[in-house]
Amino acid sequence: MAAHLWRQETKKMNWEYIEHFTRDEFGHADGVEPDWDLVMRLDQARAIAEIPFVITSGIRSDEHNAMVGGSPSSSHLTGNAPCCSTCTGTAILGS
Repeated sequence: MAAHLWRQETKKMNWEYIEHFTRDEFGHADGVEPDWDLVMRLDQARAIAEIPFVITSGIRSDEHNAMVGGSPSSSHLTGNAPCCSTCTGTAILGS
């Protein structure tokens, strides 16, 4: 991973280099961060597509996942499966 994309001092992803998304769009659950390679690929795909992508389901807590009927082994629990919507449809992305 390029050094500038990763903040060495805090060991956190550097969202300043993501053009089309914010951290908050991916949802929150204690101790879970979105998969960084997936975020970068999604940002690149958004740039190529030249249409907005909206994260409709990102990181889920165990409680939220159960409430929406998600699988106990859902990749949403680990930050590896954002669902996206565009003006032309919906896509499920995962690593």
